[in-house]
Order: sequence, then structure tokens, then C-alpha cells
Amino acid sequence: MREPKALNIPLPEKEPKVSVGIVIAEDLKKSVRIKPCCKRCVVRSDDGIERLIEGWCDISLASGSKGGTVELTDNKGGKLHGSRLTIFSQRGKPERLFVDSITVGRGFHWEDEKVQSFTGEITVFSHKGFIVVVNTLPFEEYIASVVSSEMGKSCPADFQIAQSVAARSWAWAFWGSKHRDDPYDVCNDDDCQRYQGVTDGFNSCRRILSAATGVFLKAPSGAVCPAYYHKSCGGHLASPQMVFGYEVDGLVPKADMEKELSYRVDQKFQYFLADKYVYENAYCAPLNCTLPKSEILGGVDVDMEYFRWDYTISSEDLCSIAEDKFGLKGIKAILSIVPSQRDPSGRYCKMKVEFTDTSGEKKELVFNNQYEIRKFLHPKFLYSSAFEIIAEGKGEVSKVTLRGAGWGHGVGLCQMGGVGMALAGKSWKDILCHYYPRCEIVKAY
Repeated sequence: MREPKALNIPLPEKEPKVSVGIVIAEDLKKSVRIKPCCKRCVVRSDDGIERLIEGWCDISLASGSKGGTVELTDNKGGKLHGSRLTIFSQRGKPERLFVDSITVGRGFHWEDEKVQSFTGEITVFSHKGFIVVVNTLPFEEYIASVVSSEMGKSCPADFQIAQSVAARSWAWAFWGSKHRDDPYDVCNDDDCQRYQGVTDGFNSCRRILSAATGVFLKAPSGAVCPAYYHKSCGGHLASPQMVFGYEVDGLVPKADMEKELSYRVDQKFQYFLADKYVYENAYCAPLNCTLPKSEILGGVDVDMEYFRWDYTISSEDLCSIAEDKFGLKGIKAILSIVPSQRDPSGRYCKMKVEFTDTSGEKKELVFNNQYEIRKFLHPKFLYSSAFEIIAEGKGEVSKVTLRGAGWGHGVGLCQMGGVGMALAGKSWKDILCHYYPRCEIVKAY
């Protein structure tokens, strides 16, 4: 997940509609199942033929098709095919449509498949040889779903509003740029933003967010700020330059607390991990973010420790990862793992790993960004690259233990910290000013 640079986009003049890829070619699906909630739901082919549908329907790539035709089979055996099938309600108001086996957490340690429901218009077609499902809906409905998908409905209202402004700004700044060659504006997962349709907290979230409809973060340049966010910074926000490879207008590395620390985290990371002052004052620390994680996490998040964590992985597993994810063949043993160059939050941005193969030849992998480091050190994806590393073994590494901080890249809004600020009585504007200190809060529509 290498980030493209955000586009230099001015504020929108009115609410747009957004198209979201909810099943994408990367999911490698040849069929999907859908179920409308109302009895006046219509499927229309690209040549204008319509039919009413109800109950579970199967949509698959048409057998023997050379032109990317998709075919719907309803629960009575009726069929409709075309290069594009569009599903919508005849009632002229938003109706829910269930879609089976939606992938969530692509490539992360919480990857799973869920049945989810969506409002708006659903379009199904073939792309790159696989089924693609796109949901088109008003931008503000999309934002309400993102907020209620990212975090739980028990989060304080001021946090939810702050999260909505960040999510709205991020989506607009990256509109179309993360999926330039795909037939949608954004995808439904962490590569863009979590979008899980009509979630349990969707309706209450939508009411809360009405206080900041159309509000964005404007960077010093005048463009919309690409308002990055993550689950937990671990006590200090990361440097965009060192995490993504470029500066982000309006974002800076800083302590996730009212006052800055008296020392540099990158120079005293081990001290930072155990610092009592950080434990007591960081907004994302458990002492301040006091709500049960089961109440504030998103529906697909894992209930684990986010502020501080320990993780151990064997040499055998790391050798398998080197082969499976990075293409090295015949790896026998790991000789050394040497991380280097921490950013101001303590996150490693570079790492070198030396191996021997079955012929005795030495090989190495060099990682130049936090994403590749996290990809290597976990079968799915490591929580963050802010860690101390303890390698065991003589001559060859037998296992590696990591003692780390935070979950995510660490840039921008710390979601657990934002919850902690709201619990301490801070307003949504206070939260945004803390995490995006050089940005202006503006209403566009």
C-alpha cells in the first residue's frame, strides 16, 4: 500500500456523488450474491431491459462469454444478462441491498468476509476478468458509513464529528488518484477508507454528523488537506516524509499529549516505551482512552493492545514470508535483522535482513519504508514499525521478539487519541486542531 501524493484539489462547491468499489478485481471473485430488502427492487441491463427481483440472486460471469458479460439468476430461475447490470429501488428513496462475501481488511491480520448492506445504486460488471460491484451514493452518506465502519457507535459525538471531517477531507484529496485505472473513485477497505455500508451505528452517526456537513480541512496551500488517520500512534505522531516519502501540507510529527516531550523519541525509544509520563498523558494511552475497546473499535478490528504490544515470530516463519511475499527462493536461515533510521515517533523506516540459502550463499533484503518492514515481520501485517527488536540465537536467528507501540502508520488523526480527547471534554474542533495543527477548518457546502 504505497501512497500516491494527494492531488492539489480545491474545496468542492456542492455535495458530490461517490462511486465505491465494494467487490474489486483484487478479490478474484467470479460471482456474487445479492438480496434486496424491498419488493420493488429492479435490475436493469445496459440495453434497458428491466425485471423485478426479490430474495437472494446470483450474479456471475456468463459462461463462454468473450465480452465480459455478467448474468443474474433470480430465486425463481429467471435470468438477465448484459455487460453491466444496475440494481436500484423503484420507490425513489434509499433502500438497502445485501451483498454476500464482502472482503474486509485486505492483506491485513484481520482479513475476513462479511455480508453487508448498502443504500444507493449497485452496479455489477466484469473488470480484469473478475466480477466487480460498485456502489454509487451521496458523499455525506458515504462519510457516515466510513465513520461508523472505522470506529464503534459508542465513541463520543465530538470524536465522530472530527473523524468525519478527516475522512471527508482525505476522500476528496485522493478522489480518483488511488484507483486511477479502476472504474470507481475509492475502494471499500483500508487501502482507501473502511466503508461497510449500513452499519449498526449508521443512522445515529448520520444524525451526529449533521453538525459538520460539508466541513473540510484546508491546508496552508489552500488545497484540501489529505487528512490521514490511523488507529493508535502509541504516544507520538509520525513524520509524513519518513512514512510516505513526501511532505504532507498541514501535518507535522508531534507528541499525542498537551505538551511536547523533553526528549527525542527516535533517540530514546526504549525509554519512551516505558515512560510513566507518556502512559499518564498520551491521549491514546489506556488511562485516557478509557472506554472498553469492544465498544469503540470498528466491526472488523481485533480486540488487542494498541498502545503497547509484544509479538514473537519464528525464524522459520520469517523465511517463509521472505519466499512467499518477496520472492527469495531456497532460504535456509536468517543471519541478522538490522533496522535503522527511526522517524520522530520512533517508527523504523529502513531495515536490512541477511539470509543464507540452501547452497550456503548469502542473500539480503533491504526495506526502505515502514510498509515493507511491517509486511515482512508478520504473516499478514505488523501493527506498526515502532518497536524494539530482540533477536535470539547464536550465528543464526532462531526467533524475533518485538516490543512495540501503536497500530498504523502514525500520521494525522490518532483515532484512540481522538476518543481520549473527547472523553476529556475536548470539542471536535479541538481534536482537529491538535492532529492537524496547520490546517483551517472550513465549510464548503
